[in-house]
Amino acid sequence: MGYPDGARRAAPPEFETSDDGLGNRTAPAGANASQATAYLSTEVLPALLSCENHLQLLASGFSLPMTDSETANRWTTVDFGDVQILRALGFAFQAAIRMNNTLDTDGGINDLLNLENQKKFKAEHILKLLPNLLKRRSGSDQRAAFKTAVQQANTRYQAGSAAIRTRVDTADNRHHLFYIGGKRARKEEELRENATGISQALDGPANWAGYTVNLTPLLTTATPYRDLLPRLKDHHAVASTAPDPTFEANFPGGTQAQANQILENNGLLFFINSFADWAAVFLGDQSASDQAPDADIDSDGFTNFAEYVFALDPLGASSPEEVATQGLLAGANPGDRHFALTFVRRKAPLNVTYRVWVCDDLTSWDTTEAQVELVGAPVPQADDVMEQVTYRLKLPVAGLVRKFLKVVANGF
Repeated sequence: MGYPDGARRAAPPEFETSDDGLGNRTAPAGANASQATAYLSTEVLPALLSCENHLQLLASGFSLPMTDSETANRWTTVDFGDVQILRALGFAFQAAIRMNNTLDTDGGINDLLNLENQKKFKAEHILKLLPNLLKRRSGSDQRAAFKTAVQQANTRYQAGSAAIRTRVDTADNRHHLFYIGGKRARKEEELRENATGISQALDGPANWAGYTVNLTPLLTTATPYRDLLPRLKDHHAVASTAPDPTFEANFPGGTQAQANQILENNGLLFFINSFADWAAVFLGDQSASDQAPDADIDSDGFTNFAEYVFALDPLGASSPEEVATQGLLAGANPGDRHFALTFVRRKAPLNVTYRVWVCDDLTSWDTTEAQVELVGAPVPQADDVMEQVTYRLKLPVAGLVRKFLKVVANGF
């Protein structure tokens, strides 16, 4: 009983890597991911399907003690629960292969090994190296089969888990192929809940980890999955950079704040706390001089530092209207009007200060903010990074000859 050789080997023998003598791993010339994908489809997947046919066990009382000569683990016992977990693993591998066949994973194996050798084998660099990664392969959409495999994996896992959890926790029972007990119990409970949530969400809105999730659009969307991802820094997602925080309705009603919280809870969030952080994310591919705070790559009149403090695009032209707008606000007395300036700023805590300067002649600026006041409370923006504030002159415009206001940001 077990997996045949085709299901045990995840890559063909000719893909075996070797050491170049300098401690770096290298692959044979010409080895690429498309060959590996073909191998998974023609060798591993059929073996998994065959194995599933041999593991269709119905007798819940089944138990098979195995000797040292029959298994790599000492005197292991295999029962109904163990077999169901094996079946769940088989379906999980099938789901992975189905999705791999759907997505364009072509790329040089040596390119990936080079990233590992350079200590750059991180999600951020992999996506840059393979621009088509997570885009669907033409003519090979196996998402329906992926869904079936995921849900079968969950069904088998739930059955296996239920059977294993009914065992009496004795020393002998710990020699089963799979054991749930002690410190593992809570982790396994979380795994069980997550497996159920994912499986149900593939059919429609369902509760997963306390959130309403609907993964059905994931199975039908024409948008490449890559285009739904936030910016990456190493293996982390950059806070508030998801193009659509609902991920095309997979996360109904989702907001950037909720996405940030989920990522942070799982240790996957990179939050920008300084100009250096921001430059590493948005200007990482630029030269050192173009990453300088006073550089202006897109020649729009905003330095990199200004682009940072006002959350502008450093590689695309921005306008002053994206930073601030002006207008008149009613005062406390009837008929009074006050000149006001509204702008966005990064939320605290950051080592950046924003001040509103005032002058009469564009030369002698009052930097104390004694002539202005904040109107109302800051308004959080949808990106969960910025907030909108409005400052107005304390004196009404009646009787004023002229006043100029400007926003000045300092710090890094």
